[in-house]
Amino acid sequence: MVARPAGATGAAVTAPAAGAVVGAVGGVTALAALAALATLAAGVADARRRTERALATLAALTALAP
Repeated sequence: MVARPAGATGAAVTAPAAGAVVGAVGGVTALAALAALATLAAGVADARRRTERALATLAALTALAP
């Protein structure tokens, strides 16, 4: 057991720990936001590829028309 000076409440120990927890939560939130942006970017890229493919198909079909 650790001896504390008279009147010590342990706040000096819990404040840095609370700061570390808040920092960790902030870091996880930032990573989640980056992951969401990466997912969104992948979705946009996929939509672009599909649109380009559809336009190419339409152009090929249009070229076949008399």
